[in-house]
Amino acid sequence: MHGGETKYKNIRLVNFKSATKTCGSRQAAIMPFLAPDYTPYAEFSGLTFDNVHHEAMTYIADPPQSWANLSDCVEFTCTGMYNIVMHFEETSTVGSLTPFVPAKFTIISDNKESVSA
Repeated sequence: MHGGETKYKNIRLVNFKSATKTCGSRQAAIMPFLAPDYTPYAEFSGLTFDNVHHEAMTYIADPPQSWANLSDCVEFTCTGMYNIVMHFEETSTVGSLTPFVPAKFTIISDNKESVSA
């Protein structure tokens, strides 16, 4: 059984001016590790985005197609990246790049492989 959570308090994330690095790769101030089976619930309290572009605030990657294999997850990719929850409280923004960010919000990743009846 999986469980656990991570709590981050009073962190300032500074100068993520673009969602793309000069080399062309993706960057974000908050970007969960690629985990095939499980990513713990994350709670952020007192987080400050300082000069962070709105597209570089958070990013949740799609799981690699190579995670779909018959010996583990059959034809579906393992769903760790589809089950991420990040909760934010007392959030603020400062600097020249100051997108509107509510003080309290939750981000839930999208399960793109869910089956509809």
